[in-house]
Amino acid sequence: MSGGTPSPNALLEDREGNVWLGTEGGLDRFRATKLTPVLLPRALRAPDIVASDGGRVWVDDYSGPLLEVGPGIVAHPEVAGPVSCASRDFDGSVWIGGPAGLWHVPRGKLASGATITRSPCPRTQER
Repeated sequence: MSGGTPSPNALLEDREGNVWLGTEGGLDRFRATKLTPVLLPRALRAPDIVASDGGRVWVDDYSGPLLEVGPGIVAHPEVAGPVSCASRDFDGSVWIGGPAGLWHVPRGKLASGATITRSPCPRTQER
């Protein structure tokens, strides 16, 4: 075949619901995804994303505020200032950091009552 889209030569749906399509260009598998698209209230530039409890994620970037994304989206304006890193600790809590400070979200504290505590960053002495 020269140019254009390859035409299917074989088509199969397997027991798991995958659809297999054989063409001159190879074998393709199509399946339902477990990912859910989410429309955020603002565009993000170089976001930090970290897993939370219950299938939720924390998302932020330099434009704030911190967003908790799950069945809905909850903004947490108490995390003021740009965020440059986020990580989940071994105990399941979440740490979020940036030039303005370090914030901690204990495990199990979701949008329905998140307790976010701030630890100021130590200032370096000017030389």
